[in-house]
Amino acid sequence: MKAVIILTDDDGNTWEGELTLGRRDDRAATRGRAGKERAAVRAAKSGQVEHEKRDIDFSLPLRPFIKRYAAGASGPKKFAILLARMANGDLKTEIAVSEIEKQWNKMKQPMSGSFNGAHATRAKDAGWVDSPKYGVYKLLGGWRGALPIG
Repeated sequence: MKAVIILTDDDGNTWEGELTLGRRDDRAATRGRAGKERAAVRAAKSGQVEHEKRDIDFSLPLRPFIKRYAAGASGPKKFAILLARMANGDLKTEIAVSEIEKQWNKMKQPMSGSFNGAHATRAKDAGWVDSPKYGVYKLLGGWRGALPIG
C-alpha cells in the first residue's frame, strides 16, 4: 500500500513525499522500493525537489499575476490569490479589505465582476485567509489550496 504525505509549515512551505506501507512480514519484498523512496525523501529534504513557493512569481505586476494564477478560479479563490499577491505570500502581512476591494475593482474583467464581500467570507471558511480584526485580512498556511494549478 502506498501513502502520500504532504506537510505544510507555519510559513506556508509545503513538502511532499511518498512511501510504501506493509505488514512486518511483507517488508522483505518491498526493500528495493524502500531504498528508492528514502532517496526521494533525501532529495526533497536537500532541496533537489522544486519547492512549491518557487513556482509562484510574486514579482509579476498585479494584473498579470491574477491572469496567470486565478484564471478559471471561483470568487473566494480569486480573493485568496489577490490577497496572496498583495502580501507577497507573507502570512504575517495584514491587508485592509478596502485596499483589496480597490485593487479588485481595478481588474473587473479578470476578476469576473465587481468586488463581493461574500468572497472574503467564503475564503475564510475554506481556511485560505483569516481576519484577525475587523476590516483586515491575512493569509493562512493553506492558501495555496486556492490555486487552480497543482
